[in-house]
Amino acid sequence: MVEEEAGTPGFAKARKRADAMSYADATRRGGETTLDEAYLLIPKWASLKDRELECEARILVPNPEMVELWTIAGKLGKKRVIVSDMYLPADFIKEQLRRSGIDGWNGFFLSSERKCRKTTGALFKVMLDEIGVSPERVLHVGDNRHSDVAVPEQIGITAFEYVKIRDRFLSAVPFVSDFLGHSQDINQSRVAGVLMLGWHQYQCVHPNASYWERLGFLFGGVLGVAYLSFVAKTARTNGIRQLLFVARDGWLMEKMFQVIAPEIVTRYVYAPRGLASAATEKDMEGYAEYIQSQNLNDAPLGIVDSNTIHFSAQRLVSKALGRPVFGIYSVAFRPVDNGACFCFSPNMSLRWPNFAEFLFSAPTPPVSSVKDGVPVFRDKMTEAERRRIALYPKVANGAISSFHALLAHGITVSLETWLDWFDAFAANLSDEDRKQLATIPHGENAEHTHLVPVITKGPPDSKWRCKRGIPFIMRKRFRRGLRLVTVDYFFGLFKIREMEGDF
Repeated sequence: MVEEEAGTPGFAKARKRADAMSYADATRRGGETTLDEAYLLIPKWASLKDRELECEARILVPNPEMVELWTIAGKLGKKRVIVSDMYLPADFIKEQLRRSGIDGWNGFFLSSERKCRKTTGALFKVMLDEIGVSPERVLHVGDNRHSDVAVPEQIGITAFEYVKIRDRFLSAVPFVSDFLGHSQDINQSRVAGVLMLGWHQYQCVHPNASYWERLGFLFGGVLGVAYLSFVAKTARTNGIRQLLFVARDGWLMEKMFQVIAPEIVTRYVYAPRGLASAATEKDMEGYAEYIQSQNLNDAPLGIVDSNTIHFSAQRLVSKALGRPVFGIYSVAFRPVDNGACFCFSPNMSLRWPNFAEFLFSAPTPPVSSVKDGVPVFRDKMTEAERRRIALYPKVANGAISSFHALLAHGITVSLETWLDWFDAFAANLSDEDRKQLATIPHGENAEHTHLVPVITKGPPDSKWRCKRGIPFIMRKRFRRGLRLVTVDYFFGLFKIREMEGDF
């Protein structure tokens, strides 16, 4: 992050190498390295030391469980002691602890200050001597199995191994390991980090959170930040100061957007697909009256929708108002004439559009028409539709929580980050995921009777497949950045050709 923000190519690699060298030298001496010693090895970058500390201070967040434990121990009258192997300066660490609500310690033992480490047991012995207690009266809590558990137990100290929030999260949500393993992008690491802490905090407040709340948390906030930041940027660039969020996909999106761009006027409106394709003159008069009742002015107007093929909502609103309307979409399956889209997919190979509609859908039945300014909801629904409606408030609760967590930490999410996040999930679906997602199929036609899976099969993937009619030519498809790549191999040994297309 320091290299990226300071615009200093080569710093990160040099800094890591200096850290390893100074640590190796300190280990040979039986002591501990310090931040100053690391920077002495890279004098070219000495001016970035303070910037590194500033960056540390900015991204560090307290562990709520440890803060609570610290507070309880204090109320019980226990002596509380900080013991840590850490190369950063003691004054800096103390400042960060106090800022996080951890203060009032009875002893502070930092390896960089004391020149000895917990790993060897030396720092524990210094602590016992200075505090003046016997080992059996001490409980040590830490997350390193060796230095926090095995070493103190050898001295006679009772030790408790604390499992890191990161490790618990990756155990519960294993696809994130795949996401992190395929990226060197700093911001993608931060996305995962914020969600790790955010999910832990969410579970503390909602200990009985369901599968659907977790699903909303893991995906609603990520896609919400990515897409609605795009919507805000697009609207500002085109001078649009009023937006219509189309039902039902716009229900949660409008609420999120008001946080991202409060200066833009928003409305949540209905634009039934059936009305767009088969509206009578009387129907259009009634719909025009409904749209005009939204108190829209003559300024440029845009509509926001999730996925589109025929731009029915945009055409319907434009016809009702008698003027052009700018359209903004998460996915458009054909080129957008008057508007913009987050992701254009001419080959319709994306697997997440139906999933996105589920993440943002309103907890109401589908709308068949609008009469007398009031939406007419369908009274006949499939069992899958009823289940979606019942589940959606749980999905929305999780999505809103992660959305605010990402924004609070200043996290941006690019289209590529979203695709990497979703691809990792789709490639690692658990039995539970398959079982639950199968219960909420997507109704893709206007009547919501033609049901398809929420997550469809198809590229990008890394599976081999025989090219039709030529079994000795193998074809592999995968995503490279935002491009869909197809590679043909002769018997899987020699590359014949490689083709790229818009993803």
